[in-house]
Amino acid sequence: MTIKQWVNLPKKPIFKDSDIDSVDRCGELTVEVEVDKAKKAISYKARITAVGSDNVTYNAAELARNKKFKMDKGILGIVDEKTIKIEGIRLPPAGGNKYKIEVQDAAGNIVSTPVEVKTIRKLYYQKISMQTGTDTVPSYSLTSLETDSLKHHIEIVSKGTEAKIPYYKTVMLQSNGNNLNAFGASVAGAFNIDNELKKLGMAIVYSEYLAKKGQRDFVGVVGLGTTGGTFQAQLTRTHLIVTGDRYLWHALDDTEDQNKEYFIDGVVKYTDPADASQNLTYFITRADVDIDGAAAFTHGGHHKIKISIPTGTSLETMAQKTTGIIEATLEVNVAAGWINGFSWEYSGAKLITCARRTTWTDMPIQTQDYTWIHEIGHRFGMVAYGDKNHTGNTRFTHKPFLPDAPSTLYGENRGVNDKGHSGPHCEKGATYNSSTRVWSGAPGCVMFGANGIGSNHAPKDYCSECKPIVRKLDLSD
Repeated sequence: MTIKQWVNLPKKPIFKDSDIDSVDRCGELTVEVEVDKAKKAISYKARITAVGSDNVTYNAAELARNKKFKMDKGILGIVDEKTIKIEGIRLPPAGGNKYKIEVQDAAGNIVSTPVEVKTIRKLYYQKISMQTGTDTVPSYSLTSLETDSLKHHIEIVSKGTEAKIPYYKTVMLQSNGNNLNAFGASVAGAFNIDNELKKLGMAIVYSEYLAKKGQRDFVGVVGLGTTGGTFQAQLTRTHLIVTGDRYLWHALDDTEDQNKEYFIDGVVKYTDPADASQNLTYFITRADVDIDGAAAFTHGGHHKIKISIPTGTSLETMAQKTTGIIEATLEVNVAAGWINGFSWEYSGAKLITCARRTTWTDMPIQTQDYTWIHEIGHRFGMVAYGDKNHTGNTRFTHKPFLPDAPSTLYGENRGVNDKGHSGPHCEKGATYNSSTRVWSGAPGCVMFGANGIGSNHAPKDYCSECKPIVRKLDLSD
């Protein structure tokens, strides 16, 4: 018979469940073995050996870096004349390793029946959904995530009842004026499973959009008469329509849409090449502007602004000219970037979120499943870089206790080797051109920093370099 030992769990009753019927199956291991003459136990020693060839091991540098990577064979004691108890066996934190525990006498002879142990890890999560009135983002089925994690000897278990936070149409990620802290505070307040479970757990939140707002100028020029053609602008008797090269920050926040906050400021100027005295200026207000044209995507995506031409204004005078140049310059808010998900800790609450939409389009299930697995990989501690320089990386103070990095690591040194992504990732199968800042190839690991390159979607599993590292991770509190 093989004993399962959850090596990352402390010996506390809260962790007893349908899988774990005793706290003895958590943390340090206690076993009893039968010998011929236990009364001579003073000369006995515990012998712990690997079973099979699949165990992952730690190198000398890793053992020196994290004391939990080391094995402690425990202390022997006598139960009765034929039973030895070995207490305090601390197995390495790697998952999926198998060990044979035996007792040997002073001469090195095995004098007991073997006890076989397999190591496993367990983490917990609580589902959190969004709802305000009829606006809602439901929770997400994590069956794929749970199944994938089992392949790496990590059980992901749902705990508590589903909690709710207010609806955020978009979690805004920019450093200026974002609602990220409000989102984090909402999640931390709703994350209400037992504190002991929280230490080994995470809040799982399904989001609508995760996007970054930026500013840009839309410039449209209309050449009147023989002056020239039309460039990124269209003039009618009642409107001047300007087309930009990015999509506006619109259909991402209902209140901001009502206030037309996609528009910041703007001016229209008329220039007469033959007579500068005829030049005119009109300052645009939010009352003058509206979104124009059909959405480019299922749920939004606009890059045209329609400027009304009020009667009796200098703008109306411009529109009636037959020669010269009309130029509109609009300062606008645009959707500057999107991400599929992120892993973050706010006020002690470890949270993972995945967007169900990006660029106003429903995210494919394949990409969503990939994103959950990717982000929980970050929660595990991937991509590990325990052997790298951690100076100044105060956001990741636990990293020195991680296993060594794979040869395919990038992004652990922020501002130096990010390669267009944020955080430590794996570039297996992909190549980055630092001159053009463009990736090529086919990503071979779920820890690549994007969901794919062109039509080459990243896989939902770890690559051959990352798989043994995931098994070696110390997932204790």
